[in-house]
Amino acid sequence: MHRIVNDEALDTLFRTAGTHQAWLARQVSDTMVRALWELVRLAPIIGGTGPTRVVFAKSDEAKARLDAAVPADRRAVLRSAPIVAIVGCSAQTGLSAAEGTREGLLLAAYLILAARALGLDCGPLWDFDTPEVDAAFFPDGSAASVFLCALGYGDETQVAPNQPRPGFAEACNIL
Repeated sequence: MHRIVNDEALDTLFRTAGTHQAWLARQVSDTMVRALWELVRLAPIIGGTGPTRVVFAKSDEAKARLDAAVPADRRAVLRSAPIVAIVGCSAQTGLSAAEGTREGLLLAAYLILAARALGLDCGPLWDFDTPEVDAAFFPDGSAASVFLCALGYGDETQVAPNQPRPGFAEACNIL
């Protein structure tokens, strides 16, 4: 059965989904984090084995471990967020490194969509020192970090405006 979500859902997931860099003083419950994972783990993936590992850095101490790995201007964003998701691709999956990375990035995208669907706002971060994050959160080498995302309830008065993006004619071809 094929279903199309309604306009309200499309607004939540895409049209009004800005990048958040400021957060309300409202915690994200562990129950919400578990619900988030329960959605993400159901998403279609390449290998079907779930090589992605996610660390949800919630404590001040855990978030402080990211400081050395992120640009100085992003530290306050991550520190003030209720949670920072650290997505890593597992090293023990039978997939090649490239396949594992692609699968980790695919699940990172699902994480954003699931978070938005559950009412959370997102502040994705791609610019970080991977070896530094890996040493802090995957010291046994069991995974390699591919994505960071601040999660919480964003301050709507401080949402970064979306940058212009190319339209269909500039970005797409139908062959």
